[in-house]
Amino acid sequence: MLRFIDWVLTLPPGLEDQLWTEIQSFEEEKRMHYLASFERVAQKRGIAQGQARLLMRLLEERFGPMPEPQAKRVQSAAPEQLETWALRLLDAASLDDVFGRDDQH
Repeated sequence: MLRFIDWVLTLPPGLEDQLWTEIQSFEEEKRMHYLASFERVAQKRGIAQGQARLLMRLLEERFGPMPEPQAKRVQSAAPEQLETWALRLLDAASLDDVFGRDDQH
């Protein structure tokens, strides 16, 4: 797919050189690397997966092996929900204290 996009959006050599010069200049100014939109999406997904793994480890450390329904909820949750559960974990005495206030899935 990337090859197709590159083929469709081919710039003339002079403009292609100018584009990369401007991208490099921008990166140096902002001290960040250019990420294509698909790379940004992948990065967000990777962060969410990392948050889910961390929450699972914390829950298992505190309460032991996770029941399958709760494990599935954690794996499919949005980052905002993971954050809510992580904060509840701080004072939770049971898994119900972490998950119980949400609509059951």
